[in-house]
Amino acid sequence: MYKLFLLSFLIFLSFLSLHPENAQSSEDPQNLSERVNVDLVDLYMTATNQKGSFVTDLRAGELTVEEDGIIQTITSFTNFAYDAHEVPLTLAMIIDTSGSMADEVGDVWKIEIARNASLLLLDELKPQDKSMVVSFDEIPVISALTSDKKRTQEIVQQIRVRFSYTALYDALSQVIDETNRGYGRKILLICSDGNDNISKATLDSVQKKLANSPDIAVIALGTGSYQSSLKWSGGTLEYIQGREVLKQLANSSGGYAFFPTTLKEVEKVRELMRGFLRSQYSLAYKPSNQKMDGSWREIKIVCKRKDLKLRYRNGYYAR
Repeated sequence: MYKLFLLSFLIFLSFLSLHPENAQSSEDPQNLSERVNVDLVDLYMTATNQKGSFVTDLRAGELTVEEDGIIQTITSFTNFAYDAHEVPLTLAMIIDTSGSMADEVGDVWKIEIARNASLLLLDELKPQDKSMVVSFDEIPVISALTSDKKRTQEIVQQIRVRFSYTALYDALSQVIDETNRGYGRKILLICSDGNDNISKATLDSVQKKLANSPDIAVIALGTGSYQSSLKWSGGTLEYIQGREVLKQLANSSGGYAFFPTTLKEVEKVRELMRGFLRSQYSLAYKPSNQKMDGSWREIKIVCKRKDLKLRYRNGYYAR
């Protein structure tokens, strides 16, 4: 019996050696999935004219993409304003609930501005899109990702200010990891003054994650108030630093940072955010440098049309 078993086992091994496709790979499925399309660089881009209005009629032939100064060949191009598409969108609303959100901007509570901006963008979502709410002070509270807009609206409306420290970078780090598991475009709406005083994560680590997250764009709604910053020692410096943080986060992802100070500006920002969702372009290219050595690759997109401002992530780490 033992000899018969041994003979059968040897035959089985021989079969596997002749037909390796029937053997289980030594690499786990996650590692294999990460290898798919690693030779393509994906970019999301928006364009605005001198008046700040979004331009939605660009064509691939009007654009030139460079990586480290070398012209690349665009392999795909999509205009989300006009092209028929079913690419889903994930909207993550990251709302600061620390004590500073109890201040006012133009006679409106900051937390109310955050709620209104979130509800506005929710209205733009289509049936295939999903959303989640992340309220944070010291610890982020992350709702389940869902396509049920009504449920998300209820969560947004229930958000209240909690008086505690602010861990913005920790919240962002977790949200980036969470949204990267899904497919399609991702918009992170950050409603905060940009000041962090307790996170374990750093601004640099978050920016690196954004640089290697091609599907993510940040819309930062700055809630810092210069008038409020004058009330305490060091407040003005925190106000300036917070604005700079939000700008860096937006720029790292090809997004936008807005800082409304009046009710009129708040209304304008709402329209700009709506326009951003409707006016993105998607393009991809196969880089001429195929080395996955972890080095930084700088990206530059040039448009033949004059006086346009293009926003996109300006590079990535090749790994």
